[in-house]
Amino acid sequence: MKHTLYIIGALILLVACNNSTSKKEVENVSVEKPYNAKIGAGKFDNVILSDTLDEKLIAEGKKLLISKCICCHNLTTEASTGPGWLNITERRSTEWILNFLTNSEEMLDKDKTLKAQISAYKVRMPNQNLSDNDAKAILEFMRNNDKNN
Repeated sequence: MKHTLYIIGALILLVACNNSTSKKEVENVSVEKPYNAKIGAGKFDNVILSDTLDEKLIAEGKKLLISKCICCHNLTTEASTGPGWLNITERRSTEWILNFLTNSEEMLDKDKTLKAQISAYKVRMPNQNLSDNDAKAILEFMRNNDKNN
């Protein structure tokens, strides 16, 4: 009788464990990708840019620069509260820039260069809550700045 109760208990436990996680729940479990220092962390992983600059995006990027960026960043290599922007599009990949602009908090926690900058500048860049379109406009402004200086 004792053995039968153990067997029944084991069967109930086995059935309960098998039914506690549905197949759908298992499929939705995400596995964190390792950090890629070349492209950063975020949704941008393969961006192809036109060789021609978009004047409308540059103008939008300039407005965003004035309202969100210029208080901490110069358009030259000269540092301010944060690093200067000149030649950023040569130093960083397009994907990295877009990911940083839209996912700065995660990248500040993972990127070794950004951690060193936090240490050097003694300030952590605040999340600017930029949309994908905002980030693309700022990137286009950066490309134009690098092309013309």
